[in-house]
Amino acid sequence: MGNIISSYGGNLTYTVRYVSQPSGAASRSSSPNVVIVSGANKITLHHYRQDNTPPFGSQTFVVPINEDLWQHYDEAKSATRQHLLMTLANVTAIYIKATYTTVAEEAALSQVSLDIAKQKNSGSNQRAWEVEQCKCPRGHEGLSCED
Repeated sequence: MGNIISSYGGNLTYTVRYVSQPSGAASRSSSPNVVIVSGANKITLHHYRQDNTPPFGSQTFVVPINEDLWQHYDEAKSATRQHLLMTLANVTAIYIKATYTTVAEEAALSQVSLDIAKQKNSGSNQRAWEVEQCKCPRGHEGLSCED
């Protein structure tokens, strides 16, 4: 995936279609709802939905890409802005949970999208206020001087 730092302040949106088995023998999955991995920077961030109710049928989720709702996996604490920007600077994987119990009858993930800012007007009239464009010191480049 690479550098998606311009998604900072936007949203990851996805739809889950999920049906648990009616047997009742399944236990609830406690894994994170979304995981973002930066292999180069060795950072893994987890997002857990605020609402603990698992979806049934089809449900769309919107996950804000800001540090307040993410946890740093290795440090077992809330992510900082620096953690999130370093992760977004070199994303190697994004994992989205589609099953909410240990035994599912049906699970599907669809309509996955990630907001990304562009330098020119795309006609949407939505401004990406959170995305910064810094004047970098010599030897650094990128929107946040991350390279």
